[in-house]
Amino acid sequence: MKIIKMTALILCFSLLFALSSCKKDISSPETTLPEENTGEMQNGEQTTVQYINEETTAPTVVETTAPAVETTAPAIIETTAPAVTEEQTEAPSEPAAEDVSAWDIEKTVAFYKAAAEKTGSAVSSSQIVELSDISVNNGALGGMFSFVTPVLSKFLSSKATVTQGITGDFMKLCADDVVSAKAYKAAGGTAVEITLKEQSGNASEGTDGSVAHGISIVGDLGSVMTQLKGAGLPIEISVEKAIISYSEPVIKVIVDENGRIINGRWSCTMEISLSDYTFAGAKVDSTRVVLKNIITVNDGFKI
Repeated sequence: MKIIKMTALILCFSLLFALSSCKKDISSPETTLPEENTGEMQNGEQTTVQYINEETTAPTVVETTAPAVETTAPAIIETTAPAVTEEQTEAPSEPAAEDVSAWDIEKTVAFYKAAAEKTGSAVSSSQIVELSDISVNNGALGGMFSFVTPVLSKFLSSKATVTQGITGDFMKLCADDVVSAKAYKAAGGTAVEITLKEQSGNASEGTDGSVAHGISIVGDLGSVMTQLKGAGLPIEISVEKAIISYSEPVIKVIVDENGRIINGRWSCTMEISLSDYTFAGAKVDSTRVVLKNIITVNDGFKI
């Protein structure tokens, strides 16, 4: 009996080792070993040993694929530096000189007035009056007045005057006083030539007018006559009977770059007509005296 038990026990162990050496094929989805019953008699009863081969399922390997991260290198924008253009810097040019010869009368007169005002008393004006002609009763009494000429000439020479500033009432000068005017470039600055309208009138009418504005006129003829009497001319006349005419009135000046008059000449011819007066006790019907009035600044006007 013992031999039988020992034999059965050995067989059981042999089977156990045989099962342990078996390897499950992973490739098979399900492998279940059949149940084996090994009968063993124990205490007169057969004992059934059931071996359960638990299904061993290999763990499912989840293939994890890392998400493809598409890394795109940032586009390199090729920046081209703006071309550096080497500019040639030119020195600012001087403004083009104004063409003074294109000035009209109004602009030329305005330029002259501004220059005369700016000059002020910086210059001296010298005036001389020259006797050009004298006639009495159309020459009928020429012998009687033969001594007048030298006396009058001497008188006029003694009346040469020097005053400060520019002659004439120039701030009243306007285009209506002018016949023609021109400006042009000359040595030392800008030359201006203005021809005024002629002026005439009774000596008692005042001192206003085109020539008075641009040059000067006899202010008080009565005072002049009184001075002539003092110089030896026995003349008796009322100023109401004296007519003074101014002809050929011309202004010629040089204005420097600073806008001041540096040279100039103002001239006109004065004609004094006397009528119905007494000279040395004799009645005189008419007398005509022609004088040249000249005013200069520095060297005058020489071009």
